[in-house]
Amino acid sequence: VHAGKYLNMDNLERLATQHSFAKDILADVTYTSEILDIPVGPQKEHHFIHKNLTSIIMLKRSLKQDFTRELVEAGVMRKSLG
Repeated sequence: VHAGKYLNMDNLERLATQHSFAKDILADVTYTSEILDIPVGPQKEHHFIHKNLTSIIMLKRSLKQDFTRELVEAGVMRKSLG
């Protein structure tokens, strides 16, 4: 439940259009969320800031730009770099 607050569904949906592994993860997350009635996605202000950071990471990655600062900042917010 806690980790789900940091899940950026927009990024996962975008990855699912490009990679079969992400399509499987999206299906699993959607199914699990529905069955267990667990909300997925940001719920508080800092979760939305994290979502914005991870969206910037995806964009910068696609543009082959350095996203180190955003990656570290998002990890600090989650209290996990993994």
